[in-house]
Amino acid sequence: MAGRQPQAVRHVAETNVTARSSRRRFTAEDKASIVQQAAKCRAPGAIGALLRREGLFSSQLTVWRTQYQRGARHALSQARGWRARMPSCVRCSGVRSW
Repeated sequence: MAGRQPQAVRHVAETNVTARSSRRRFTAEDKASIVQQAAKCRAPGAIGALLRREGLFSSQLTVWRTQYQRGARHALSQARGWRARMPSCVRCSGVRSW
């Protein structure tokens, strides 16, 4: 042990972790902008870099491209999920049965 040098002390940066994270919500303008940026990508790996920078998965971009090509601004701003498809459900109508 006499020949060993002391190890360097690591400094750990503080992180800003919230108790509960929330999902990101993209406006129709945000989605359209990202789709347009992806369309301009020509270099190999450029779309991957865009996805990493924006924190997206390729499947999200694929869905947004399809919506954008269909006529987009209205489609991109539509709500998603079962509550959006079933507005007459008890839970959504403000009546709490539980």
